Amino acid sequence: MAADGLLGIDHVEQVSDTEVTCVVRCLRGTVSVGDVIRTGRTAANAVVALEATVHAMWRYGRPVEFVDTVHTAKVMFTGAGARALAECREVATGVL
Repeated sequence: MAADGLLGIDHVEQVSDTEVTCVVRCLRGTVSVGDVIRTGRTAANAVVALEATVHAMWRYGRPVEFVDTVHTAKVMFTGAGARALAECREVATGVL
């Protein structure tokens, strides 16, 4: 069974009610376009439930389908939970 993907958020570039674009580093596993982000950890270390989809990813300005451990990418998240995601320092496709 593959490990849940875990992304560390380096910084947020754009925020709207249903879309957030961040620069992230993959800390564990692999995260792909289409994956759903389920949980996040805030700067205050609180774990929050999220529902945001990985809509697009770019590395060095080129679109990619996934990011894996230790690599960095710009990621666009969409969905009702996207705005809350902007307040997190880590987000995961599973449970933190």
